[in-house]
Amino acid sequence: MRELVDTVLANDPRIKRIRAEEKAARDAKKTKAAGNGKPVLSAKEKKEAEEKAAAEKKAADEAAKKQEAEDKVVREANKKAKEAAKKNLKKFKKALSTVLSSPSVNYFAAAGSAAPAAQIEAVLGELDTLAAAAEPEDVKALKEQVEAAGEDQAKVKAVFATAAGKLVADGKVEDAKFVQFK
Repeated sequence: MRELVDTVLANDPRIKRIRAEEKAARDAKKTKAAGNGKPVLSAKEKKEAEEKAAAEKKAADEAAKKQEAEDKVVREANKKAKEAAKKNLKKFKKALSTVLSSPSVNYFAAAGSAAPAAQIEAVLGELDTLAAAAEPEDVKALKEQVEAAGEDQAKVKAVFATAAGKLVADGKVEDAKFVQFK
């Protein structure tokens, strides 16, 4: 009876396959433990691992290209906005200069008298310094504040003094640069 069971087990292909898989698992475990710590992969497993690595690399490259394209679009939009702001800066400076030269403001000269050339030059020089040191958006805001102040010399001077004080506080301009805007 025992011989019959042994013969059946020896000839059964399922049992042979199971024993072969167990032996392969033991050998792989021994190779991993005794070798360099890397499991021995079959040709199919190696191919799958290579395909997976290639797919991951391709996905990472595509993501990097997409991010680079998005960054480029953002940089170009920012560049265009800055160029437009610089272009408008001249318009804003001209509007501020026009307000300063109006008869009621008269370059902060005393009412009823003509502004001396030195004072006109000093006020326009400080306007140039202020416009050069401030961001174009800040100059636009200054223009709007000056226009809101109207033709009142004291209010206009207060607006310029506030803007100059902010630039000095931010460290963009030295306090000595502003005499008329104080």
